[in-house]
Formats: sequence, structure tokens, C-alpha cells
Amino acid sequence: MNTTPHLDSALRATAGRLRLHAVLRAALLGATVVVATLLLAVALDAVIALPANARVLVDALLIACAAGAVAIVITQFARHQYDARRTARLVEQRLGVADNRFINSVDLAERDARARGSDELAGLAVTRGERVAGEIEPGAVADAKPVWRALQWACVAAVAVVLLGLVPGLYRAVLPRLVEPFADHPPFTLVTFDVIVEPEPVFHGKPASIAATLGGPQVPPTADVVFIAEDETTRRVPMLRRDESKFVLPIDRAESSSEFYIDTPQGRSKRHVLNVRQTPLIERVTVRYEPPAYTGRPAGQVELGPDGVRGLRGTTVTMTIQSNVPLLTAKVLPIVGGVGEPTSEGVKRHADDEKRVSWTFNLDFVGQRPFAVALVGLDGTIAEKPLAGGITSVPDAAPRVRFDEPGEPVVAVEGWPVRVRVFVDDDVGVSSVELQHALGEDEMAATHTWADLNSPLQMTPEHTFDLKAMNVKSGDVVRYRAIATDNRPAAFGGPQTAVSKTFTIEVITLEEYRSLKRGQYGPDDMRAEAEQIQRLLDDLSRRRAQLAQVSAEMLKRIEAQSGTMTDADKQARAGLLDAVKRYEDAARRLGQRAGDRADQPTLYDFEADYARQLKQLAEQLNAQADGVGDARDSFERDLEDQPRQGDARTAQFLKDLNDLLQSGGQQMQDRSADLGNVSDDLSKLGQADALMREAQTIVRIADRQALMAERFKTIKAFEQADQLAVDAEELSARQDSIRRSLDEALQRLEGLANESREATPKMAASADDIVRAIREAKVELDQASAAKAAGERQWEAAHSAAAAAARKLNEMIQDAPEGLQDDASADLDQSLKLLRSNPNQGAQQLSQRHQPPQLSNQTNNNQQDPTGAAAAARSRAKLVGPHAPQGSDDAHPVGRSGTGDTTAAAGNDLSHGFESLDPDSAAFRAGVKAALTGVPLRDRAKAEAYLRRVARESQ
Repeated sequence: MNTTPHLDSALRATAGRLRLHAVLRAALLGATVVVATLLLAVALDAVIALPANARVLVDALLIACAAGAVAIVITQFARHQYDARRTARLVEQRLGVADNRFINSVDLAERDARARGSDELAGLAVTRGERVAGEIEPGAVADAKPVWRALQWACVAAVAVVLLGLVPGLYRAVLPRLVEPFADHPPFTLVTFDVIVEPEPVFHGKPASIAATLGGPQVPPTADVVFIAEDETTRRVPMLRRDESKFVLPIDRAESSSEFYIDTPQGRSKRHVLNVRQTPLIERVTVRYEPPAYTGRPAGQVELGPDGVRGLRGTTVTMTIQSNVPLLTAKVLPIVGGVGEPTSEGVKRHADDEKRVSWTFNLDFVGQRPFAVALVGLDGTIAEKPLAGGITSVPDAAPRVRFDEPGEPVVAVEGWPVRVRVFVDDDVGVSSVELQHALGEDEMAATHTWADLNSPLQMTPEHTFDLKAMNVKSGDVVRYRAIATDNRPAAFGGPQTAVSKTFTIEVITLEEYRSLKRGQYGPDDMRAEAEQIQRLLDDLSRRRAQLAQVSAEMLKRIEAQSGTMTDADKQARAGLLDAVKRYEDAARRLGQRAGDRADQPTLYDFEADYARQLKQLAEQLNAQADGVGDARDSFERDLEDQPRQGDARTAQFLKDLNDLLQSGGQQMQDRSADLGNVSDDLSKLGQADALMREAQTIVRIADRQALMAERFKTIKAFEQADQLAVDAEELSARQDSIRRSLDEALQRLEGLANESREATPKMAASADDIVRAIREAKVELDQASAAKAAGERQWEAAHSAAAAAARKLNEMIQDAPEGLQDDASADLDQSLKLLRSNPNQGAQQLSQRHQPPQLSNQTNNNQQDPTGAAAAARSRAKLVGPHAPQGSDDAHPVGRSGTGDTTAAAGNDLSHGFESLDPDSAAFRAGVKAALTGVPLRDRAKAEAYLRRVARESQ
């Protein structure tokens, strides 16, 4: 039984307070030591990046500190278990009680029966202790200062923890390293890493890239990617710096997944994963075509393009697909109709390359169909993106045939050969080409057949129609065409044919040819030829002078060396021989060109002197070339036969060569001067030609004006004029067009007169007189009045004004006076007059250039062509004959091109002088239909009947 309950309770409370202080102090100090040790370890690892073994020791030390702290706490807890006597003694010591009242009370209360002493005294002591138990204050007995000091150290440690925590990423980097010392956690660094792997996902065999954006107080200058293999071996690859903070590592082919980290001089990143997916992807597609056997084409292979598969019907196609990973097979959407379940039919896996599969099929249809191929990997993974496209099977097309030469109707001289060239092509092969012709409207018959067993893709056969051998005469028309056949076999439908357009050869006389040709070739063209030949001759003269100078200097040098040649002299001799050969060839070419041009039939009589000049030039150039060539050949033979006499023979050769060159120099100068004179004469002729052209233009305008007056008269004479639907605006515009044409012609004539006043003063003066006379007669005023009246449908006034203008113009137009000289060489500088014909032969030939050619206009049945249809067709034709001016690619009299067309005349065509449905055209003058322009179709019959009646009455 407890006899001191109050004292015992006070002592227990005091003991509990003492135990709390002791345990709390021990716990705080232990925690402080542990935290301090941890902070020290963190700081060391952050500064020097402790190795794994050191981190193990640090972990052991931390564990030991923590264990020691726990042990101390437990010890303190155990040491401070409740003991009444110890607690009473401690109370008396702490409170300064000297009479041992508390310890005596505790001791006497626990005294048993066997204890000696007075019971009364013992009871008194116990009672006293119980009475004063309330004086015990646990807080006064338990000293709290050690606890506060321990708490202060703990606060210091906490502040240190907070301060270190302000360092970015310190604990996040170091603590995992301490917790897992053998794990590959990166050391602490102030550099931040933002790592991105692109694309996402990365496919096997495809390009990828690793990008790292670095941050922190200072960005490292370099960065590497360190790849970590499964056995923890590493491979370091430098990164490319793209800007101040971004580094990139491009990967051409990503083969497998791998861990990696970014390493810099100032720290490294944590581990990242490059995850490479093994999904099949298409890397390359090739298509092999095996055409049908009849095509004769070899098999070929190409890359699959954006247009898909395209081949001839019957072709076997093999599509080979290269993947990034090994394949099991491929799933193909059937091309038949483009629908159906995917299948592996026709798919073959390559034994030598597991990443390739081939799909073979035949183009046994015609048209377009879609296809889709999905790759299947070894693990059964199907490609996310299949190969899709179109398959086009084209039929064997028919051949194409045309005439490359002449390619248009031909007007040929009687008895002249006409060459034609056919161009045929086919997508597979041409089997044969047949040329057919007929005379007039006869049935076409085979002329010649070309066949080629090799079936080429193109054929260009040629044939010459020998008009003389064919006995074709002037006025006849030869029709011809070509028929091409390809090699398509019966299994694919049989051969196909194509027929060209039918062309014609209209045969004319030599004089008609000359008349047509003069419309293409005039004094200006001839002058351009002469100037070109003169330039070539002057260039040849300069080369001759250079050769003469070089040969003279070499001869002088050899003579100064007593006839002995050095190695340098021999090299110079070889160069001289080459230059002589080039000079000889140039002289021969120019001579051949001049001779060919001189042999051509002349179009104008004044060409005779020009041709004679060219003939002399050709003879002199050929003689010069022969002389120089013979000397060179003889010298080269001597060098080969007697090499030891080479030095002496060289001196003689140089003398002979120099004499030949010197003798030909004056002749070349004379011929060049003659050509210059010819050019001046031709320039004068050209100016006269231009003046006559404008004079003939005014004559044609006068004819147009007269016809326009007749139109107004015809409309006025109709009894039911109000019921005749006439396009007054069109007639007014046509009359005004005639006025403008006259004004423009007068302006051109004035300009030409000013330009040619020095060369042809008589013509220039008379041109001025013509212009002044027409303007003083106020012809243009009459024309303007006629146009205005026609627009207002005042036909009487329109006819009166138009007739006045026509009369004034016709009063100035004269027929050629009799008695003029008929000499072709007569001076062309005569008074220019508005003549309908010119008896002077040279002027007449020039004036024909500006008039519609006067041809026979006969059809194949020798009947007249009143509508001028033959002339209109001829205006679209090529002219074939003996004349081929210089400056063209074909400058020979036979006209190897088959046309005789030249560069000088390339800008002209045979329509010169023709104005279809124009009042001054041959077609217009040929019949009444052309004179009815401006009359509506519904009234043409009445107008024609009236005009025929007027014509009969006027006869």
C-alpha cells in the first residue's frame, strides 16, 4: 500500500519531465549530426562528384550516425526510467533542500517490518514528506537549457538544409546518387538539359535527330551524345551547335533503341531513351518492265515515280519494295477492279535480302486501276502507311506519219526533181511505209514501199519525184501521200495503219517560176549575198597576207642561220603547214560557193554582170587553192622522202609559197573592189525597186478605188435599193481603208524619194511630182467624202465622190510610151511614172516583184480557174526550182533541200502581191464574186445577175 501518494505522484511527474528533456536533447543532437553529415556529403558530391565507392562510404557513415543517434535516444530513454529515491535525491539537489525530507520520506515509506528504528519517527518523516510534496515543481527540477541548445543546433542544421536547397537541382541531383550509389545518376551541375528526340516515333532505318537545349548561368561550348550499350559500354558522338544554346545530333539511320545522355565540360544530363520502332517502312520501290516479245524491247528497270506504273498492254511488271526491317511478306489489294481482300498472290520474298519483297503481275487489261501494298514485318507488324498508286495499261497506238519535207504544197518547175521526206514514228515499231501518188484526180497508186524487219520506232524514208521522167507537164498537179503500218501482232488486234495528209505538186514553166521567185528575191537580197561574199573574201585576204608575212620572216631567219633550222623553226614550219592547209580549204570553199552561185539561172538580166564577177572570183580562188595545195603537197612529200634535205627544201618552199601568195593578193583586192561596185549598183537598184514598188502600190490603189466606185454605182442602180440589205458601215470602212492606204503609200514614197535622191535623182524628183500632183488633186478629200456618204447611205453622193477620186488617179496612170529602149542594162534612173507596164526590160523585171504573178492558172484538166483558187493554193506552197541564193544552208543550183528556199528569202512567202478578197488582188479581178464584198449573202444572187447584165450591155 502506497503511504505517500502525493509525493509519489510529484516524483513521477518530475522523472517524466527529466526523461523527456534527455530524450529530446539526444534526438535533436542526433538529428543535427545526421543532417550535418548528410549536408557535408551533399556538398562534397556536388563539388567533386564523389565516385561510387566514396558514396558507399558516405552512406555507411550516414547510417552509422543515424544508428548512433537512435541508440543514444534509446539509452537516454532507458536511463531515465522512474526511480523514486534517485528522483527524490535529484529534486533535493535541484531545489536545494538540505534536510533530506524527500529522500527520507521515500526511504521510510518503503521500510519493511524487519527494519530497525522507531515507527513513530518513521511515520513522522513520511507524513512530513507527503505534506511538502506539493512543493516539488517538475519544471524547476528539469533543466531545459540543454534542450534549447540542442534545438538551436538543430535549427542551424535546418537553415543549412534550406540554404543548400536554394541551389537549383542540388538535392534532385545528389540525393539519388547517395541513395543509389551504383546507379548511373548524373553528378550535380548548374547546366540544365532539355532533350528532344525527333521524330516521334523513330522508325527503324529512318533518319532521326537528338536535340538538346542547354541552360544555366553559363552554356557549355560543346556537347556530346554518349550512347550506352546493353553491356554498359559507351560511344561518344559530338553534337552540332545550331545556335547559342541548341545542339543537334542528326542520325542518318536509326538502327536500334538505345539509352543515351548529353555530356558537356560542365556536366551531363540524365539518361534518355532513343526508342526505335521496328515498324516496316518503304525505303525504295523499283519497277521492272518486260515488254511483249513482239516489241523487241529489252526489259528495263526504273524507280517508281509519282505517276505510278505505266506500261504497254501485255507487259510483265515486277515491283520490288525495299523496307527498313526484315519482312515476312506483303499484302496486296488486287488490281482487278481495284477491290477485294488483300492477298499475297504474286508476292515473293527475296532469299538474299530479307528486307525486300517483289510483286509480279501482268498488264492484261487496258485502262487505269489503283493498287495498294502493305508490308508485313517478321513479327507480323503491318506497315502503318501502305504503298498506294495507280497502274496504267496503254494499248499499242497507231503509227503517226507526216511529211517533213516539204510538208506543204509544192510549186515546181517543169522537169525539175522534187524530193520528199516522210517521218513516221510509233510507240512500238514501224513495219513499213508506202508512198503513193497520182496525177490529177486519178486513183492513188503505190510509188515506193520501205520495209524494215527490225521494226524501228522511227523511219524517215526519202523519195524524189523526177517530173521529167514522169512526163509531167506545166499545168499538171501531182497528188501524193504516205501510209504507215506498225508491227502489232494478231494476238493484240493486228497491224495498224495511218495515212498522211495528201499534198500536191503543181507544175509550172520556168518563166512562171522566175516570175514567182522575183517576188521573193530582189536587189537587196542579191546585195546581201555580194556583201557576204566580199566579207569572206576580205577575211581570206587578211589570212593570205598573214601567211605571206610569216613565210617571209621564216625565210629571212633561215637564211640568216645559213640555211640551218632550229627545233623552234621546225615547230614553226609545222604550224605554217597547218595554216596553209586551212587557207587552202577556205579558198576552195569560197571558190566553190562563188562558182555554184554563178552557175545558177538568173532571175534578172542585170544579174549577168554579177554572175560574171562571181565566175572570175571562183576561177581565181580555185587556182590559188590549187597552187598553194600543190606546193604544200610537194614539200610534204619531199620531207617524207628526203628528210635530210628538209632544211634546204624548206627555204625553197617558203620562196615558192611567198610568190604564190603575193601573186594572188592583187587579184583578191581587184575582185573585192568589183564586188563592192556590184553592191553599190545593187543598192541603187534596190532603191529604184522600192520606188517602183510604191508606184505600183498607188496603181493598185487606183484600181481598188475604181472598183469601189462601181460598187456604189451598182447599189445606186438597184430598182429596189431600199429593200437591198447593204452593210453601209462596212462599205464606208472599206472606202476609208482605201484612203488610208493611199495616204500611207504617199508618205512612204516621199520618204523613199528623200533616201534615194542621190542615187536616183530623176526617180526621186518624179516621185515628188507624183505625190504633189495627187495631193493637189485632193483625191483623199474625195475619198473621205465618199466614205462619209456611204456611211449615211447616200449612194449617189458616194458614187460621185468615189468616181471623182478614181478618175483623178487614173488620169495620172499612163501606159508605157513607145520607142523606149529595150536594153537590160539601160539606166534605171528614169522619170518615175504611174505606169501599168514598163517596156524597159530591167525595170519590168523589178516591177514584177510588186505585181501578182501572171501564171497560167490552169488546173489538171487544162481549164481556166476563174475564181483564182489555184493562185490562192499556190500562195501557201513551197517554190522548187533552180535558184538558191547564197547565205542559205543549201547554196547549190540543184536545190538539194527540194525547195530552193533560202535564208535571204525566209521572211517572204508566195502570197506577196496577193490580197485575198481584196480589190487589187488577182482573185478579185478574176470574177464578179470578189467584187461583192459588203453585200449580204441573201442578196448576192440579185447583185451577180445585175452585174452580168451590165457587163453584157457594155460589150
